[in-house]
Amino acid sequence: MAEVQAEITIAAPPERVFAFIARPENMPRWLAIAESVDQIEPAPEGLNTRWRVRINILGISHEVPARISAYDWPRRLAFTMAGPMDGNLSNESPLGGVVATLDATDSGTRITCRLSYTVPGGTIGRLAGRGVQPLVQQGVRESLRRLKAALESS
Repeated sequence: MAEVQAEITIAAPPERVFAFIARPENMPRWLAIAESVDQIEPAPEGLNTRWRVRINILGISHEVPARISAYDWPRRLAFTMAGPMDGNLSNESPLGGVVATLDATDSGTRITCRLSYTVPGGTIGRLAGRGVQPLVQQGVRESLRRLKAALESS
């Protein structure tokens, strides 16, 4: 599994930033690869909330299940995604996940996002994963810029 990490400071308190990213319906507003979200389980916001997200990777759309896998208000939030790793739509394997850590600063919140991801294909997939790492890093940075814009404009 490959990883990339980026951080940004947002002029908003951690509670507001956490509340925004913890709501799956906000995902398309800030996560660069997210196109749309459908709630799977009508559940209260929190650990194990599940939904489906349509993501676009390199121009190809995929609908994958996601869930909140860590929920430590208002300091740490993680979600994981799964999907077909071998083209078989009934075989859902971990694709990756995002861990967001929030720290209060004098000017608002420093949010650090760590994205872990898997590219299918064994050894070739691992090599491809390293090859696309700059694009993934760019996507994480763009997601944080979008998050900052969404929270600082409202």
